[in-house]
Amino acid sequence: MVVVIAAGAFSFDAHRGLAIFLRTRVGSIWQLVTPRFAVNAAAAATACLLGTLAAWYETASMVRSTLATVGITLAVLLLLPIAGTLRAVDRWLPTTLATAPVDLLNGAHRLSHHLPTFAVAVVVSARRRCRSPSSGSAPEI
Repeated sequence: MVVVIAAGAFSFDAHRGLAIFLRTRVGSIWQLVTPRFAVNAAAAATACLLGTLAAWYETASMVRSTLATVGITLAVLLLLPIAGTLRAVDRWLPTTLATAPVDLLNGAHRLSHHLPTFAVAVVVSARRRCRSPSSGSAPEI
């Protein structure tokens, strides 16, 4: 998404009138490029930081001890790739969504190939939310 937004910001030459207006009012092309690059880089870094904080918060609210966090992380990191080697299970694992954008762009798979994985991700996320106790706190592990 960052690349798409940055490409839009850097495509000022795509519109002839805007290109003429901008290029006749600046002394160097760097005066046009530098602010666009800085804003896009800052937005990408902020989005990455917010995503990391959100993931940390969700992990901290679900797991109460360091040992449980390490155990869950190791289990996920070891078991998902092993399960991914089985063709019958591979389409249903969330790791398949990591390559979905590339697969869709280069035509390796159609959107329907990734729908089971997306459905599993939605159901697991919804179930996680519904299993919270009525007090509003997350279940402890």
